[in-house]
Amino acid sequence: MQLNPIPYLFMRVALLLLLASFVFFIAKAQLPDIKLSPVEHPLDSVKHFKKILIVGEGNIQAHAFVDMLAAELIKGFKTKNIECKYQFLGDKSKVNTAAVLESSKSWEPDVVFHLNPVSNTMNNKREIGIVPIDLRRTNIVAPFGYENNRYVKNEFELLLEENNTSLWFSTLSLETKFGKKNFFKQLRMMIIEDMERQLVLPS
Repeated sequence: MQLNPIPYLFMRVALLLLLASFVFFIAKAQLPDIKLSPVEHPLDSVKHFKKILIVGEGNIQAHAFVDMLAAELIKGFKTKNIECKYQFLGDKSKVNTAAVLESSKSWEPDVVFHLNPVSNTMNNKREIGIVPIDLRRTNIVAPFGYENNRYVKNEFELLLEENNTSLWFSTLSLETKFGKKNFFKQLRMMIIEDMERQLVLPS
């Protein structure tokens, strides 16, 4: 007696749909948690800068983060015909960062954009993840299991100042899966979009 293949095919299709929705759920759950909280203080008229000096400071972890964020910001500012220079000032517990900053200002920028770390923490999370399955088998179990993932949370203060006067300020809280680096473009777009909204940059 030949078995009806329809129930088996239906089961395969249903499982594939379940797996696709589960992959979407997993991917969404692991997206970076970005909270940019700018102070609401729009300027009276749009600024037009020619030169922006981007500076950062902190420990080794902060150094890596600031390097990548600065690189993205430079890309964004260049689309507005703004010349940029980036300088990592060092760890203020080991280096006179104020002196390095003053030396960097010899470039004579219109404004200085400070990327200052507030905190950096790591924690482990037990999350649902996908496990390998064999679609050729009929005794299939649920295609998921638990795994331990490491997350990094960074908090920063972002300050754009002109002659020691604040033009734009925001706090930044960012929690991402350890090793992920694909969020810097999104972060750059969020920062520049708000600067445009508050007339710090031309749109």
